[in-house]
Amino acid sequence: MYMLKTSLVVAGALALVACSTDRAAAPESQDSDLAHPDIVTASQPTGIHLVRYTGGAESKARAAIAARGGKVLRQLPEIGVLYVSGLGDAGFRALSSSAAIKSIAADYVAPLRPAPLRLMAGSRARGGPRAQGTDQSSAQFYPFQWNMRSAAANTAWVPSGGGAGELVCVLDTGIDPGHLDLSGRVAANRQATVILNPRFPSDVTPLDYDFHGTFVASLITSNGIGMASVAPNAQICAIKVLSQDGRGTFGDVVAGMVLAANWNAHVINLSLGGVLDVSEPRFASIAAFVQQGVNYALSRGSLVVAAAGNLGVNFDEVPKRFINIPSMLSGVVSVGATAPTNQQNFDQLATYSNFGGIRTLDMVAPGGDLVAGGVTTDLMLAACSQYAASLPFACGATSYLFASGTSFASPMVAGAAAVVESTKGAMTTAALEACLESTADKVGSKSIFGAGRLNVFKAISCT
Repeated sequence: MYMLKTSLVVAGALALVACSTDRAAAPESQDSDLAHPDIVTASQPTGIHLVRYTGGAESKARAAIAARGGKVLRQLPEIGVLYVSGLGDAGFRALSSSAAIKSIAADYVAPLRPAPLRLMAGSRARGGPRAQGTDQSSAQFYPFQWNMRSAAANTAWVPSGGGAGELVCVLDTGIDPGHLDLSGRVAANRQATVILNPRFPSDVTPLDYDFHGTFVASLITSNGIGMASVAPNAQICAIKVLSQDGRGTFGDVVAGMVLAANWNAHVINLSLGGVLDVSEPRFASIAAFVQQGVNYALSRGSLVVAAAGNLGVNFDEVPKRFINIPSMLSGVVSVGATAPTNQQNFDQLATYSNFGGIRTLDMVAPGGDLVAGGVTTDLMLAACSQYAASLPFACGATSYLFASGTSFASPMVAGAAAVVESTKGAMTTAALEACLESTADKVGSKSIFGAGRLNVFKAISCT
């Protein structure tokens, strides 16, 4: 037992917050909100094409690519996809007609994680003793972690396996494995970057030069020193798919899912994404490739959990051509966010959270919020990366942030999935998802909250 000094940096990461403060109703004019979604207008072609070849035709596909001036940069034989540069528009059109090619799509780099919009002054605090075992209630900042109590993660710590033996892969901006609460939690041989075309020097390392991936990972598992986590005994794998500016390519996300599945991840967390208009063939094609990545992960037994998005829109009431990628893809557990106001009414829908229980989200979990009448502790607390270069202040190996977003509701569910499987034994992805959703607390209409708000304690006893 020892004491330490820990810095507490306060920040709120809120992106695309809806103007409405009504947490149980869709915002007005949803269609106009999505007329020019940021993910579309800010997407830029990478010059790389994703080429799916027909079964047994890889050599013919490579020959066809070479004949049209293309160069293969990456291969994913698990899903029969080649990443190709140098085709140009003419090569793209010519290759599309080849009998060896099943489908082809231009890849895009896009803003796939929300940017921090609300920042507040930092402060310092003294650390407490290290938590013993799976009970992390003695973590220094646990009193501020209403999310653990709201989702009954704390009452599941002792009677469950706590995620022991489970690997949760975080596809994000990387992770800081040297943070006080993540030291030893990130598997040493399960850290990689899959960014094919680095735009920053930091793209070639799995370290987190943003803050997002570290924040997400520490909600899943931690050492219980500064903060508590949902699955204290789980291991994390770090796969960097996003740069330090929060932008990334859809192709890298697919490659990240394939790698995570090959690493035998029990759960894959995707706290990223955005809206695509799939009535446009170029975006429909890329969405189909991301679906391939999801399908492969599921076939390998990896549950895929994703943030529902932060537009504050009821997608059940907008044109079906708009979909949030990857959360609205088939087989993905889509998670919306809840939050209190002034530490009361903890199961309100967060003002920014996308919702709609028919086609949008499967369930909700604590994600934090900060609205009129609220307090800083209505946000979520988690670790900050000591390598962070995107924030207007420095984080250290003992720094923590306050933030909010569906990005941080998703890892609550991912962590819970690890806890359930470590307690009940190996499960199919369908059974694991059903376990989480069937035991969720009914906090409101299914049309808004889906199956309900995550309850980790109930989930470990699901039948």
